[in-house]
Amino acid sequence: MKAGPVPGLIGCINLLLSAAVGAFAGLQGVLCLSAVWAVYASYRGLSVWQEFFQRLRWLRWFLLALLLLHGGSALSAPPMVRMELALQALQQMLVLLLLLLAVSAVLGPLDVQARIQAFSHLLAPFRSLGWEPERIGRMLALALSEAMEQRAAWAQAGASGGGVQGVVDRVATACLRIEEQTPAMPPKLEDSQRSPVWYWFLPTPLLIFLLWSLLHG
Repeated sequence: MKAGPVPGLIGCINLLLSAAVGAFAGLQGVLCLSAVWAVYASYRGLSVWQEFFQRLRWLRWFLLALLLLHGGSALSAPPMVRMELALQALQQMLVLLLLLLAVSAVLGPLDVQARIQAFSHLLAPFRSLGWEPERIGRMLALALSEAMEQRAAWAQAGASGGGVQGVVDRVATACLRIEEQTPAMPPKLEDSQRSPVWYWFLPTPLLIFLLWSLLHG
């Protein structure tokens, strides 16, 4: 452990651990974890919150559908279990918002090259299974970048009369462009470009919290 992690790697690990905690922790644990991510997002800057609310706007219909689904289930349930169902629905919605905020805080400040580095190192343990971490990491990073850049163009194509076919054509073109990108090895970072060595220990509290949730869930 002579060298520190590449930028973004620890954030991705914390993001995955947060998803696991959200699946096993109770409502109070999710609330505490949401507060921690909110503080971190504020520390990262106003741009993180702007990206979070932008992503939230994109998912508004999906979240509204979930809210209606949970609301209908609670209203049709016997009165003695309505509160329990409502709390479960609240927890699931909070987990979704928590992960949305975590994605905005971790990936938002990173450029494409930094995302490639982070994803490649995150997938490195799967190299023994025959995976190509550099290729997969590059494709994931480019796919995220293309999705952000092309969304406005797709919306414009739909508004200008292109309809579903126009959107499909743009999606297909973007997929082909990503696939044709050279899956080159990301440039090796110097030690001065890496995070401090003690960053490796940052996921420890989340890991302890996850183990505690598994043992007391």
